[in-house]
Amino acid sequence: MFRDPITMLRYEAKRNPMLANMLENISFITEDEIKTTRVMPWIRQALLGMKKAAAEAVTISSLRAWLETQIVDGVMPDPPGETRRWTGDTTFIALKRGHLEIRYGELVWFDKKGGVLIDTIYCERPDPKLFDFTQVIGDMTKLEYFAAVRDRARGEAGPNTPMLQGLSDPAVSSPLTGVQFYRP
Repeated sequence: MFRDPITMLRYEAKRNPMLANMLENISFITEDEIKTTRVMPWIRQALLGMKKAAAEAVTISSLRAWLETQIVDGVMPDPPGETRRWTGDTTFIALKRGHLEIRYGELVWFDKKGGVLIDTIYCERPDPKLFDFTQVIGDMTKLEYFAAVRDRARGEAGPNTPMLQGLSDPAVSSPLTGVQFYRP
């Protein structure tokens, strides 16, 4: 028969005032204090489990309070940023853990925190080349940027696209232009 250690610990706390005091102040007791307390091993493990659960509850409640201030009507706000277009030659730019190939005409989105988004890849510390070889298109939200990238990939980013007016790319005539297949 399985017995829940927490239920058993609460029962023991009714009989032992020291355990009752520890349960009452579980958030303020350190793990080292619990480990050095002279109790049976299962009680020690149950106390450590309750300590962890109490810490998780505090984290969840503080996170919930923060989310309630950030989410309006169940939707996170769409962050603003600046969209630019790569005007340099095809090259590799440095990211945090590697390099990413960027081609002429690709769209790059800079957020207000200094990070950069290239297609769906986000980097907190952008390569300086991204500032030197890009042309400013204008301010866009993140969702507008994703729509512009999608339209460009489909080959729909022509001169009539409202977000990219006058910036059509003659090199991109169809969705498959520039696609390369590599065989191992």
